[in-house]
Amino acid sequence: MIESLPSVLFRSLGARPLLLAVAVLCVSGQAYGQFPSPSERIDDLEKRVEELEEELKGIEKDDKKKDKMFSGGVLTLGGSKLRFGGKAEFNFIDSESESFAPLGADGITRNADPHLEVQRLRIVSVLDLNRWISVAGQLDFKPEQGDTRLKELYARHDVQPLWWYASRVQIGLDDRFIRPNRRTRTYPLIGNAFWRDESLALTWRMTFGDSNGRPSEDKKKKKKQKSRRVTGTGPGTEGFDFGESDMGGGDTALDALDFDRNWGEFNVYLSVGQGYALDNNEVGRDGADFNNLVQDNRDLANDLSLRALGGGIEYRRNFRELGEIAVMGFYFDDELRDVSVTFLQQQLTLRDPGGVALAGYGDSGSRKSHRYGASVRYFLPASTLFENILETRRRDGLRLFAQYINGDDGVLERRGWYVQGSYRFSFGRLLLDRYFRSLEPLVRFGKLDVNLDPVPELPGTWGRDRVLLGGILEVTGDVFVKAEYAFNSEKTGDRSVDNDELLIQLLVRF
Repeated sequence: MIESLPSVLFRSLGARPLLLAVAVLCVSGQAYGQFPSPSERIDDLEKRVEELEEELKGIEKDDKKKDKMFSGGVLTLGGSKLRFGGKAEFNFIDSESESFAPLGADGITRNADPHLEVQRLRIVSVLDLNRWISVAGQLDFKPEQGDTRLKELYARHDVQPLWWYASRVQIGLDDRFIRPNRRTRTYPLIGNAFWRDESLALTWRMTFGDSNGRPSEDKKKKKKQKSRRVTGTGPGTEGFDFGESDMGGGDTALDALDFDRNWGEFNVYLSVGQGYALDNNEVGRDGADFNNLVQDNRDLANDLSLRALGGGIEYRRNFRELGEIAVMGFYFDDELRDVSVTFLQQQLTLRDPGGVALAGYGDSGSRKSHRYGASVRYFLPASTLFENILETRRRDGLRLFAQYINGDDGVLERRGWYVQGSYRFSFGRLLLDRYFRSLEPLVRFGKLDVNLDPVPELPGTWGRDRVLLGGILEVTGDVFVKAEYAFNSEKTGDRSVDNDELLIQLLVRF
């Protein structure tokens, strides 16, 4: 029997070929397991390309953000952001020419001819250290007076852990919390007397609730762990104003009078500070003595003790189509400084050559000093009045404001009030589809009374009335023209004084 060749070879070589074949298959299997197949390598490459594309998109997005921040005046310093802004003011002034004999050479209008002046260049900077802490300041350059002045400088901590609770703690040089947005270059009489200047103070504002009601879920996500900066000041602005907030930020299904779902917002203010020193200031732009009134003047050079205590409660609510309203009551308790007592006994007292007080304040050494008052605001949006009739912007509408303040200093009592109304309406862009966007006519009437008998030689004892007519023309979003005419009336104890004044201002914000 003839055997086949494979059988012969298998018998001669034994089991070694089988073992060799198994070994080769095992080694090749291990090698094959270490190197992916072409299809797997293609999948890995495609996945890596997608990852690189996502990284590139993120880099491009960050670059766009940086470009946007820098174009908006923001610099990033590590985790901090430094923002810049400001404004420039140019005034045209025409004051009535007057010569009031009881005041001698100081009773003559100093700038009777119409003239231009560079009011100020204000630089505003805000350093946001993180989402809670910021430092802000304002620096004024006044070429007419050859003066550079630190207007404001304060550190602020904002936190809102819950939608219905927010806290702001602030320390530094800033305005009193009772200061509203007057909307005009000219100050109200009581504004000039009581809240025109800043003081060093520690202020804490606690907010309970929300004027728009409980926020929607989207609003909650956006507000979570973010600072609440709805009120307060910013570049080119002065004070809080209705129409600036996000109206309708709560539940849009709320009824205007549904207090169960929107009980409004309560703001509680507490402050302790340096207070003020009494001095003279002008009711207008001319420095003649017949324009002098007694003012709470800031004083950073003398007594810096913290003894002025203040408190206030404000209620705000958005009634939607019925408008927004806010009511505030406040009280400040202080003690007259030595410089204030000296001012009252000398600058506000008429004496004979022997030093005996004849009229005015007199020789009282009383140190008592306190302020109290109230204010109310109302804003009715134009969209309510002209819905489906005219195209309106968010801040168009009717603004009404009233404030009353009483101040006692020793035996001197000053009390006054003012009411103000304005309406802003937009009319598109009248020139080159860019300029002249809105106009806001404004009217204000105010009084300031003094309990002392009026003395012709002591303008600080005069009672004063003022009617102001004005308008604000929005040239662009950052350029405004303000025109104002003040009709002044005084109780001098003698004849009346002609000190009416026209002011036209060009305001450029940046």
